[in-house]
Amino acid sequence: MLGTKSTRIGLIGLPFTTALVLFAVAAPTTQVAIDAGGHGNAAAKTIVGAWFSTVTPTLLPPFVGLGSFTADGGVINTTSLSLGSPLESPGHGQWIRTGRDTYDVTFFTVNADVAGTHILTSKVRGKLRLSADANEFTGVFQVDVFDPNGGLLVSDTGTIRSTRIEVEPLP
Repeated sequence: MLGTKSTRIGLIGLPFTTALVLFAVAAPTTQVAIDAGGHGNAAAKTIVGAWFSTVTPTLLPPFVGLGSFTADGGVINTTSLSLGSPLESPGHGQWIRTGRDTYDVTFFTVNADVAGTHILTSKVRGKLRLSADANEFTGVFQVDVFDPNGGLLVSDTGTIRSTRIEVEPLP
């Protein structure tokens, strides 16, 4: 375990933020079928779509992120923390539906120094609940940060709140 809270926060800052954002992005979305005329018809609740999230961990200040869930169970995310140093990859992982409006998500990020040397790996796991209108989701998560040899350095938990990104046509 690392010595100071400040050191622990520095090591988990990017991975943790990415993980939280990923959970926000993993929130269910409404998937709309498009008819031949290009108009939406039947809406169904699903996690598939793009999300803007606010992540609130216990060891770091809140941060924001963007995430996308694919129809085949993939999840991709990035956060405001991943734009800092050390360099952090986007989060990549999978999601599954666990109930009518609930989902489990797991994704990983990797961190590197400026020379590209692998310094950390983060695993984020979360539970998400889609709102009744399928335009928001909330959830809880845990992020585990590992050294390059797989040794656990630190863990944290927190919450996520996400809003679906909708098309906003120009006038």
